[in-house]
Amino acid sequence: GGAPKHPAWYHNVKKNPDVKVWANKGRSGDYVARVAQGEERERMWRAAIATYPGYDTYQVRAGAREIPVIALSPKRA
Repeated sequence: GGAPKHPAWYHNVKKNPDVKVWANKGRSGDYVARVAQGEERERMWRAAIATYPGYDTYQVRAGAREIPVIALSPKRA
């Protein structure tokens, strides 16, 4: 919720980017995670705020720490 340090899950995903997602509408599966950067991150951040405006408050609380945005790509067999 805007802590001064990145959460543990962020460090876990950075160390092991192979993730499994359980989601609706056929989006469940194995993915490779990476930290979004630049324009991609900004686009994804705006979409996140549009879905849940509270993320903007988290960023204010986080101060100078930029809240990471994780992009997922389907894992190839």
